[in-house]
Amino acid sequence: MQVILGAGGVIGNGLATELKNYTSTVRLAARNPKKVNLDDEVVKTDLTLTSDVDRAVKGSDVAYLTAGLKYKTSVWQQQWP
Repeated sequence: MQVILGAGGVIGNGLATELKNYTSTVRLAARNPKKVNLDDEVVKTDLTLTSDVDRAVKGSDVAYLTAGLKYKTSVWQQQWP
């Protein structure tokens, strides 16, 4: 299984579409996840919470991070453990 963290954006949605050509199970993890493919698995995830991220990636072979991150050091230090 492959999981996309931050799956709600343009890059994540495009990646989900392409991954279906290479793997049978895709998990989409986002604040408000929506299926891209009929058999996608969705997980409501706050990427700033370690417990949510652990749950989202559990059992996956590959994880992609496609969340949009602000380019500001103080935000990264505060919100990305």
